[in-house]
Amino acid sequence: MISEMLNSCRPTFAYEKKAAPKLSDINPDKLDSSHVPLPKNWQYTGTSYVSFTGDTSKLRPDIDDIVERELTRRRGEVDKWNMSVEKRRGDEAMACWETIQW
Repeated sequence: MISEMLNSCRPTFAYEKKAAPKLSDINPDKLDSSHVPLPKNWQYTGTSYVSFTGDTSKLRPDIDDIVERELTRRRGEVDKWNMSVEKRRGDEAMACWETIQW
């Protein structure tokens, strides 16, 4: 009888925690960085980035910073999601224990 009551209180979790994103999850080519100004002394020619000193690059010269910001943003979203899952699990468990009549 007690084991049946306890088993009936076992919460069913519809939501799972997400794994933290890794650097390899971000494709720099798919990031929209058009809203971020270029570093000082750099221009975009339409096909590549050129500095006033003559350096050229197919990727933005500050792509590492942009990827890091995106990674931080995604990790924040995952942390927020995981905290909500933990809270939901705790709320379900407490609601179940409160229904048991001793």
